[in-house]
Amino acid sequence: MARRALKPCCVLAYLVFAACRAETIPVVECTSNADCAAGAWCSVEHACVTRVALVPDELGHVEAASNALGIEGFWRASADGYDDGGARRGTCQLQGGYPDAQCAVIAQPDPTLGTFPNQGGALCGSGTLKLVPWVNGDFDNAHKWGAEYVFDFAPGGDHSGVLDTELVGIAGISFEIDDAPPPPGVRVEFVAAGEDAPNGPPYWGAGIYLPPSPVRVGTNVVAFDEIRVPGAPKPMKPLAIDAIRFHFPASTERETPFSRCISGLTLLGQSDPALQASDASSTPPAILIDDFEDLDEYPLDRRFDYWQYYTFNPHEDSVHSVIDWRDAAAARDGNGGLNLEWSFADPPDGVFQATGVGLRTLISTTQVYLDVSQYTRLVFSHRYQHAVDDRVPDLGPNCLAAREFTVSFGCPEYGAGFEAWVPMSSEYTTTSLPFRLFTEAAWNYKGVAIEDCLKRVETWNFHMVLDLPDGQCGTGHWFLDNVSLR
Repeated sequence: MARRALKPCCVLAYLVFAACRAETIPVVECTSNADCAAGAWCSVEHACVTRVALVPDELGHVEAASNALGIEGFWRASADGYDDGGARRGTCQLQGGYPDAQCAVIAQPDPTLGTFPNQGGALCGSGTLKLVPWVNGDFDNAHKWGAEYVFDFAPGGDHSGVLDTELVGIAGISFEIDDAPPPPGVRVEFVAAGEDAPNGPPYWGAGIYLPPSPVRVGTNVVAFDEIRVPGAPKPMKPLAIDAIRFHFPASTERETPFSRCISGLTLLGQSDPALQASDASSTPPAILIDDFEDLDEYPLDRRFDYWQYYTFNPHEDSVHSVIDWRDAAAARDGNGGLNLEWSFADPPDGVFQATGVGLRTLISTTQVYLDVSQYTRLVFSHRYQHAVDDRVPDLGPNCLAAREFTVSFGCPEYGAGFEAWVPMSSEYTTTSLPFRLFTEAAWNYKGVAIEDCLKRVETWNFHMVLDLPDGQCGTGHWFLDNVSLR
């Protein structure tokens, strides 16, 4: 950026002092993006930067001249009760057939304007999301999807702009939000040009059961390798984006008002410090919870009690499971690893059963709870095998495979727990799961801050949920090794 310097110009002549004049001496680091390293760009101040803020004007328009990448676009607000022109004839009324009073309402900004008036770049909206009903065996989220704030990469409002993130070296975004709503929360979605997925576009923290994005009040950083396809446990790095959406899904339990502000949307280069995964210098030495090399049921760190396995929502004798911590086949390395094996059968009775099996370790009774707030992540190795052996009944070759599992920790002092979803892997995989990706469990939501829960952790859980179709079965081995806090 330009620096100001004073040139000596004061001269005594004829007993008169000439006026001193301040000149601007430009400091030039770059003249184009080609002068900067990969994942950095030349700013309008001629400095190489690793982040580009998309600052809107008072109507929500971002001008190309305002940023180093020449990105132009605009903000708008939308909801299921409106069409693209802001008229009250959205998917809720037209495709869903609902009366207007049962469709989402936006009070601010005016959806008929097609703009997003704001002050200082804070895009504040409000309205009411209407209850999502149960229709023909499922919730009608397709027609009553809620509301959203959208940034379209599109000059002039023609919806044709596409941001090639790989070409320009963008690896994530950051933004600020003033409210982290309870489930179903917020989904930070990345709309890929020309794609229309059945469960919506890829979003931050997506999973099979459509959990919310792990949004916190204040600044949020989203790395593109944390973007997943909803309904399918696979990553989806957004390459060609035509919009970023902050989606507020409607609730299946109640009508919900919303009022929140989004600001500071910023594109992050691949070398930006916010995206670099490194433990803080203040992080204490790692805690190795268990490597299973002692071939017993007790974790290596005796602040944790013995490993337990459990089932939930079982139907009489339809659930079978065993645990073996002496299984050499389960070891990522060394002699031992944990093997959890199960077979489920959902009886054909027309009743939905969210059956599953889990594994946990509690903080020992002498410790009461463990403060892990100085740590940043849980690291562990895992592998999944669909077939079962003779320790549990073989229910046949057509049983469903598990596709993902949850990792959770609980703080009973607050009556809360936080969870994150992890895809199954047929090969041994080491997962480093940052705590910032955990969200409070929807089934027991209390509105507890994760920072408070991390100071009072009493249980760690790994559990597999199989929402089996009526009369279907599910089987699997799940192997665990080298569990640590870092």
